[in-house]
Amino acid sequence: PAERWQIDGQVRYVGELADFAVDAYVELDLRLAHRVGKNLEVYLVGQNLLQDHHAEFAPQFIQTPRAEVERGVYSGFTWGF
Repeated sequence: PAERWQIDGQVRYVGELADFAVDAYVELDLRLAHRVGKNLEVYLVGQNLLQDHHAEFAPQFIQTPRAEVERGVYSGFTWGF
């Protein structure tokens, strides 16, 4: 039945960080879940689905690589008792 399915999503906008040379971006996260029984739910999650990666931070004082976040997909389950 349809009531056993759930979909959640989040769209977010992050403004430009000009001082750190990080461009503004928009991203999308989605979660699809199915309740298999009273105590078991399985789910599939996609994060940062609009781009394959984006910069989140670029240090200026310490010469380390810029922080990049990649697209991700994972699954799991929740079991309650």
